[in-house]
Amino acid sequence: MLQRYKKLIPILFLAVCSLITVIAAIQGNVILAGESYDFVPALGHYSGIVAISLAVMGFYRFPRLYKYILAVTFLLGLFKITKFTPMDYLFGLGYEGSRLQLDSVSLAFGLLVYWTNSSTINRAVFGAMKPSATRAHQTELVEIENFKDRFSRKTTEEITQIVAAKALVPAALVAAQQLLTERQ
Repeated sequence: MLQRYKKLIPILFLAVCSLITVIAAIQGNVILAGESYDFVPALGHYSGIVAISLAVMGFYRFPRLYKYILAVTFLLGLFKITKFTPMDYLFGLGYEGSRLQLDSVSLAFGLLVYWTNSSTINRAVFGAMKPSATRAHQTELVEIENFKDRFSRKTTEEITQIVAAKALVPAALVAAQQLLTERQ
């Protein structure tokens, strides 16, 4: 049972960050390095609270959509469209005047999402990278044809030695066996 609720940890992290934002909004100020600054929530802060609310609703009411809600929440926060804290905690990458700034709170959220869903995410990513059975079969046929072209210049005795040694990759052995069959 606790395993199911483990997936809520990233949203709880954002909820705590947003609670800090709500407290700062009620107080009307943020204290940074001992100095007090006025704070008024922006549209991004409100959209962050909405994103958290949608994620919690999605977890309980629409569990199949929960992973998509997490992904959208992550991307919106990462590119500073939604905000979860009163201050921006950014880090950036830049090159000659162009700079890409990302929100570090959302990056931490993304790491928590990965930590709590790593097996599902890995399975999806590696499954997407794995070629289909028909594509793998086509690739194998192309490899066999390439080996047949290479082996076609060899004598029947040399090909027989190749098959007997079984020291080559499977596609090369199949190509050698097919050449022997064709030559008989």
